[in-house]
Amino acid sequence: MVNQVRPDTLASDSIQYVKQENYTSYIKFMFDTQGKVIGYKADGVDLTKKVKDNFGKSVVNITGGVLVVSVLVALELYKEGAFDN
Repeated sequence: MVNQVRPDTLASDSIQYVKQENYTSYIKFMFDTQGKVIGYKADGVDLTKKVKDNFGKSVVNITGGVLVVSVLVALELYKEGAFDN
């Protein structure tokens, strides 16, 4: 028996038909020809409830991001020998 060689299995395996799951809550916006919002449909979203972000959490997130970027920049500078005398 001769083994059959398939030309490219990736091409035949990459096409998959998956049924998309519906989201439980969403907002759909309708736009006019100039890109302005002319309407919306909200399903499962309570638009009357306003959620205020915690100020302390925002400060911690921003500070953490600045620290991570600072450490990464310092490591790159250290690798390039910027701190050598």
